[in-house]
Amino acid sequence: MKKQIVKIIAVASAAVIVGVGIAYYNTKSIGYSDDVAFVTVGEDSITIMDYEIEYIKVERGFNKIKKYVPSSAIWV
Repeated sequence: MKKQIVKIIAVASAAVIVGVGIAYYNTKSIGYSDDVAFVTVGEDSITIMDYEIEYIKVERGFNKIKKYVPSSAIWV
C-alpha cells in the first residue's frame, strides 16, 4: 500500500512539473518573446523560468548554515 502511494505522488509531481513547463513555454511564446529558455546559466547567476539565482547569495547562505552544522558533516 505504501509503495502505491509513493508511485502516485511521484507521477503527480512529474505531471505538475511538466504542466508548469508547458504553461511557461506557451505564455512566453504567445507573448512573442524570442528568448524562451527554461534554464540559462551565466557567469554570476543561473536563471530558471525567469527566476534569477545569484551564486554569491547561495554562497552566503551556505556560509550562514555552516555556522550551525557540526564540522563532521559531509558537504557536497
